[in-house]
Amino acid sequence: MKILKVLILIAMPALLVACGGDANNQALISGTIQNGGGKTLYLDDLNGPQSVRIGTIKINNDESFTYNGKIKEKGFYKLGISPTNFLVLVLDSTEHVNIEAVADSLILNYKVTNSAENELMHKFYDLEMGMDAKFDSLSVIFKNFKTTDTTLKDVDSIAKALDKSYMEFGRKNATTIKAIIEKNPTAYANLYGANMLNPDEYITILDKLATDLKKAYPKSAQVDNFANRIAAAKKTAIGVVAPDITMLTPAGERASLSSLKGKLILLDFWASWCGPCRKENPNVVKLYNKYKDKGFTVFSVSLDSNKDAWVKAIKDDGLAWMHVSDLAGWKSAATQIYNFNSIPTTYLIDREGKILNRNLRGADLEKAVENYIAAENVIH
Repeated sequence: MKILKVLILIAMPALLVACGGDANNQALISGTIQNGGGKTLYLDDLNGPQSVRIGTIKINNDESFTYNGKIKEKGFYKLGISPTNFLVLVLDSTEHVNIEAVADSLILNYKVTNSAENELMHKFYDLEMGMDAKFDSLSVIFKNFKTTDTTLKDVDSIAKALDKSYMEFGRKNATTIKAIIEKNPTAYANLYGANMLNPDEYITILDKLATDLKKAYPKSAQVDNFANRIAAAKKTAIGVVAPDITMLTPAGERASLSSLKGKLILLDFWASWCGPCRKENPNVVKLYNKYKDKGFTVFSVSLDSNKDAWVKAIKDDGLAWMHVSDLAGWKSAATQIYNFNSIPTTYLIDREGKILNRNLRGADLEKAVENYIAAENVIH
């Protein structure tokens, strides 16, 4: 499963700030670990820039264990046997968490009682593992299909069908997560579940969750971090006016995204050294040539730091539209304004300057542009 990926999101660099109580806060965890007699559990604090080992727990020969130790704040803690075999728990000094699990895989078939927060964590785990299992099963289907005597068109068709199945499954999971959050608006565990919701689709509920958690945990560094990320996401959410960007063109002239208002714009973040960006460029060129006379254009922002490489890529790929850069690489102001960490990243912006969609490529991008222009023709 992808727990480690989620942990990166919920345990981003932050100061350890107490959420109430004092340094004598005690976390009480007990339970049984089947086939775990004689083994050692460890407990790590995940609330800072790096995980910190705060305790080890010897599992008794009768497979029972008990931990009664200090914690610094309410937050996420990792209880594990090995780096790949662990549970993430929400701990504070108010609850006695009881856990029943199996040593070979703590995350599978475990049971938690006496803790509303960790019962919610269990629900989020189940939903996440369901997504992983669905992805794995669809991957097997696709792999087996590719080994048969099929045409490229058939392969593309089955890939789209499987992708649609996965997305529909994901939407059902997201609906369940949304319901859990709405029913338990101040649960700390929601920080975990929230990372399975796409901000583009669920920015309203994520924004409300950030507000609710800030009120419930005003001194929590993790809640602050979450609230800051949601605030950044709101600035580039679908339906809002795209933040302006003003940088220099290859000729050294200042150019702004806002100067193109009135056109249908593809805002494209790329770089000459980005393989996927260069691979997508022919599709964008084709789209630009097809619709430029109908008010479609592209505003490309490069994350290059070498001007010569940037200019050469523009020429080599035939990118005949507006280009800007501050030649600061990943330290570009654009990464701060639009809060992205990979390229290509794209935004489709309507004639009023509002964000229509993001990260569309190839046929999906062409369809979105075609539909927008067709809808305009119907209205007029």
